[in-house]
Amino acid sequence: MKDKKESKKAFFILLAISIIVVVSILIFEKGSKVLNQSKYEDLDKIVIDSELSNIEVKFLDTDSVSILIYGKENDELSVKEEDKTLTIKKTSTKGVCILNCDDKIILYLPKEFERLDITTQMGNIDAKEVIINDVNIKSKIGNVNLGTIKSANIETEIGNVTIENFEGEFDSYIKTDTGNVTIRKTKNLDVEAKTNSGKVNVKETKDNDYVLTIETNVGNIKVK
Repeated sequence: MKDKKESKKAFFILLAISIIVVVSILIFEKGSKVLNQSKYEDLDKIVIDSELSNIEVKFLDTDSVSILIYGKENDELSVKEEDKTLTIKKTSTKGVCILNCDDKIILYLPKEFERLDITTQMGNIDAKEVIINDVNIKSKIGNVNLGTIKSANIETEIGNVTIENFEGEFDSYIKTDTGNVTIRKTKNLDVEAKTNSGKVNVKETKDNDYVLTIETNVGNIKVK
């Protein structure tokens, strides 16, 4: 009887040690690290397809483009340059990261950039420091914060969309299922806004050349 109790005790001790080892692996081996750091010349377009990364776009006083990608060691990452287009695809490792999980993609761009296409499952997108002529974003969960843009097609399921300055040069479209849409300043745009649950606050616009359509199911719309 005593032997059985001791065997059971040894089993639970071994189990506890195994759990500690597994947790330690998750903490120290699954944390984020630099996966790619590169510089490119003469790019017109960047395409990003990412599962679980925040995306930051920063101003760099040069004509070149630099990227810095953080992720877990076993993440799948593909970075390709072709015909003035840089394509980044990142698939995250399955499982839970407990510590040091700051997965992100940082783009360092010149003050004005031609086109940015982003598809993400989860993560915030921040591009307040640069002017982007054409923005195309599809996001399931995450906030979108942009600086000055000239054209946009943005769709997000859950998340707020904030644009500091919209210089409309083409028809554009913004939709979020659950979230607020705020545009602080507009130029050359008629605005058509609709919300099923929320408030619409749009400044009066007349005889402008292009139309910005905004839709949200649950959320407020504000265009100043």
